[in-house]
Amino acid sequence: MPDAADTPPPELAATADGVRLAELAESLPLSRASVFEVVKALGITTSKGPGPGGRGRVAWVTAAEAERITAAALAVDRGEV
Repeated sequence: MPDAADTPPPELAATADGVRLAELAESLPLSRASVFEVVKALGITTSKGPGPGGRGRVAWVTAAEAERITAAALAVDRGEV
């Protein structure tokens, strides 16, 4: 069972489309580039969808993927991996 510290914050509650990867990256204790390296290392493929207000195209991940990314990013930050 994941630790409460390993789950995305409530303000990142998943929408029907998932969680915006950029928004998730901002909430984690790693640099944006490091978060994208974590995503790559986990083999997660993002989906592209409309951005805020329906403008632009942004990367989305599912809520389950967001939890995996968060857990891995926190482990990296703690020096566990």
